Amino acid sequence: MTPYLSKQNTRLNLRQASKLALAVNLALFSQLALAQQTDAQAGAEKTEVITITGSRIARTELVASSPVASVDEVQIQLDRAVNVEDITAKLPQAAGGANATGATVGDSLGSSTIDLRSLGQNRTLVLINGTRAVPFSFRNSVDVNIIPAGLIKRVDVLTGGAAAVYGADAVAGVVNFIMDDKFDGVELSASYETADGGAEKFNTEAIFGGDIASGRGHITGYVGYSERKDLLAGERSWAMQNSGSIINTGGFYTDVASGNTFGIDDNGAVTAGRNTVNVTGERNLIQPMDRLSAGLFFGVELSDYAELYGRGMYAKVKVDGAGAAGQTPVTVNEQVTLTSDNPYIPGAARDLITFDANGNALVNVERNLGLGLQYTAAVRESSQFQLGLKGILTDSLSYDVYAQYGSTDETSTIYNNAYKINNSGASRFGAIANSSDIFDPALDLTNFGAPLLYSNRERTQSVLAATLSGDSAPLFELPAGAVSYALGYEYRKETGKQTPGDAFRNGTSFASVGVFDMDAGFDSKEVYAEVLVPLLFDQPFFDQLDFEGAYRISEYSNTDAENTYKLGLNWAINNDVRIRASHQTAFRAPNLGEFASPITALSLALFDQTSDQFVPRFAGRFDGDPCLLGTGNAEQCARYGAAPVGTPFDASTASYTYGGNPNIKPEQAESTTVGIVYTPSYL
Repeated sequence: MTPYLSKQNTRLNLRQASKLALAVNLALFSQLALAQQTDAQAGAEKTEVITITGSRIARTELVASSPVASVDEVQIQLDRAVNVEDITAKLPQAAGGANATGATVGDSLGSSTIDLRSLGQNRTLVLINGTRAVPFSFRNSVDVNIIPAGLIKRVDVLTGGAAAVYGADAVAGVVNFIMDDKFDGVELSASYETADGGAEKFNTEAIFGGDIASGRGHITGYVGYSERKDLLAGERSWAMQNSGSIINTGGFYTDVASGNTFGIDDNGAVTAGRNTVNVTGERNLIQPMDRLSAGLFFGVELSDYAELYGRGMYAKVKVDGAGAAGQTPVTVNEQVTLTSDNPYIPGAARDLITFDANGNALVNVERNLGLGLQYTAAVRESSQFQLGLKGILTDSLSYDVYAQYGSTDETSTIYNNAYKINNSGASRFGAIANSSDIFDPALDLTNFGAPLLYSNRERTQSVLAATLSGDSAPLFELPAGAVSYALGYEYRKETGKQTPGDAFRNGTSFASVGVFDMDAGFDSKEVYAEVLVPLLFDQPFFDQLDFEGAYRISEYSNTDAENTYKLGLNWAINNDVRIRASHQTAFRAPNLGEFASPITALSLALFDQTSDQFVPRFAGRFDGDPCLLGTGNAEQCARYGAAPVGTPFDASTASYTYGGNPNIKPEQAESTTVGIVYTPSYL
């Protein structure tokens, strides 16, 4: 991986030296490998003033105290990455967070997110060209597949708190996607991937760009479409090794009065025990997904001192994933009243049922309704628009002002679920207990099933920011050079709204206890300052010694904000050896889900139907639990309260509640980094 730096041009009469350095980082931090060129034909030579990821200061030096590693355009092409998920999955700093293939429920459905240092997606700040990407979830997660892989120039990864420079959420670090907004020409690409059955991928993308406004501006656009087929567990033998089963459509029955039990097998015969069906093979290992994306980047020089720039990005994702209670069929588990004149009661079971003097018997029925696996079909539309103005005020002072707005709208519908009660509030299954043969495993109950609106969610983010960057050269210079600085202000407003479907709001559907409305938001105001002080230059054992400092004052409407700072040293002993060290503080304000999410009940699969105490499954939304199979770590299984090995899986569900806390406090973090960089001068 080769670290690079984002660039902006300004006219300065400084001579550039041609130099190639190969950096080998002995502290596992990447350093710079950079080639500078001298334009011999230019009448007045230009120096590229750069803005490093992890700093707001425009500078001509190419190093900083913060450890930044990058994946460049060449590496991306060598990896044949067709989407951003392919790129981020190979970052050693990133843990295995939610991804487009495995995220199945909640606000991760169909997304690809980044989790630096295994500290959580909501503690990793994602930037596009140095500004915030639009989040799609109430947890502030960013679906990076909204970013066109074909236009990525490089990906900068800063591992370490960067809140003093970028604000809240940069606790674990920053991932900055630098886009090739100067692309010239037309590029068409298409790819098709397939494995040995299932999960085929098709991707096509068109990129175009060229000059506008008589060469004073440039525009770059893209349109892309990708499609992925599903991969079922039944198509992979290894996925079937940990198979499990749920109750069959024949059902299991308990006479409440006597406690007598019996089951019905798939042939309709009465059995003494429970009969199950294996649905593992029907579950998704990889979800089917369609994605359409389009966008535009532009920049126009209004004068020698001002450039108008901006971007517009849009993505629409359609994905099918697991339902709210996991990839299990809807099952009924309730008490119904059977009458003695019910003609459908099997003869072998009638003696096990206790009828009262009125000819009624209370029987608990646990039965698979035969509707197929539940799954959620989600449609998510995300967009972001940015408009900014940047330029120079004097030879030593530049500015950058921008405003951006992003939004995400997502609608989720659950299929193969059903309304549990009718319009009068009575059980729909109980109403047919004596008029239909509920003991028949082939009974067609598809009329119970219906696509149910799970929820509609809206998420917005608005940002207004301004930065001044310059140096002290017009006023004073230290013996080692001028002091560089950056001053800035940032205002941000975020909102979130959730409107559940009636069945899930009221808890009238199967496999759901309730989802609630949410309408919340917050805003923040922040000012920050950053300074780069050259302490020594061209001295014995001190080829260069710089001090870096930053401080940010934050004010949040929903919590007590924490001010953050950064201290760093960059010491070049000679041309070959450099030592870098930094200490930074960071804080993370509570996101919308943490402070405003209503108390919500969620279905949880249970097992051990023979116990009076239902034991929640270990991390389970599907069967094949390693704790039940005996293949898991016994100590961990015991610590999480898993049932004993061999306990049969039960599709029954219970519920637990969770929600936000309006009094939650912000998180605080500290990060210290020390590294040695060896740059062999003989290469």
